[in-house]
Amino acid sequence: MFEIEETVAIRQPIEVVWDFVNDVGNEPLWQTTLSEVVQITDGPLRAGSRVQETRRFLGRRIDTVWEMTENDAPSRSSIRSVEAPFAWSGIYLLEAKGEETRFTIAMKGDPGGFFRLAEPVVHRMVRRELAGNLANLKDVLEAAGANEAPVEKEALAHS
Repeated sequence: MFEIEETVAIRQPIEVVWDFVNDVGNEPLWQTTLSEVVQITDGPLRAGSRVQETRRFLGRRIDTVWEMTENDAPSRSSIRSVEAPFAWSGIYLLEAKGEETRFTIAMKGDPGGFFRLAEPVVHRMVRRELAGNLANLKDVLEAAGANEAPVEKEALAHS
């Protein structure tokens, strides 16, 4: 079992960060190992929504279905794996700090199968991936904010 928490300060209002990270269509713009993501339930992302995603992790293709278990805009959301190589859960915490938003991702995982044998490596790689993703998110959102224009997917995809 491992637990990881990573935090970044982003120079954007909390509502901008919340809207961006809670739109699964934006995930490939800041999550480096994510190659495909599809919301498999209709409507806006909310408790009970399910998402299917594909990643590359430790040289393997990882297919996962996760479910949102909490959506308390604009400060907290949580998800848990439903179908995955190992059980995990995660929380997004957002806090307004002046002109910035403090964004934290907390994750717990219990590797099984192949991943149990490599648990120390999995823990280290997940921590590195989360830190890298947060740095990407900061870059994407702050670059969009520097243009003084609203954050739009098309503009971010070409940054």
